[in-house]
Amino acid sequence: MDMTFNIPEDKQDTIIRRIREIKGRRKVKVKAVARVIGTLQSVGRATGTIVRIMTRSLYKVSKAKTWASFVLLCDAAEEELSWWEENLKSVSKYQILSSMLGREVCSKAASDASDLGFYSYLVGPPKEFLAARAISVEERERSSTWRELAAIKETWTDRARLERFRGWKLVHYTDNKATGG
Repeated sequence: MDMTFNIPEDKQDTIIRRIREIKGRRKVKVKAVARVIGTLQSVGRATGTIVRIMTRSLYKVSKAKTWASFVLLCDAAEEELSWWEENLKSVSKYQILSSMLGREVCSKAASDASDLGFYSYLVGPPKEFLAARAISVEERERSSTWRELAAIKETWTDRARLERFRGWKLVHYTDNKATGG
């Protein structure tokens, strides 16, 4: 009735239960990780494109020769699992056609990351600050693509910011082709 894709509550509970089954364990069967990823991807219409960003580390650790293989969950994969556990219920509703609801707002955001820090903003006029922070020494060792994705992740995983932009049609630009930018 409200023209949104939604994740049914029982499906949300199943996803959170599966996350909790593997979260905190360092060694997990690749099949269990793939199952979580697949379930999250299957509800992508209800979560929006955040599912593509917030499963990258899980995909990286899920590469193995067989389903029975064990993999080690890196810190980034653990962070993604924690994020989904904490935020699934708040991102489980996505508009089918926002223009039909008369709430369509078309806006553009952009970010840039270097080896010193990142900055993200709404493209104006007027230009509006969204997020910024310095890059740590450890993060400097990571790829530029990783830093660009970290800027996107930190911009769009803030609860207050997500609530503020709920229902907006928004495009996020970067200067890095590997981020889809």
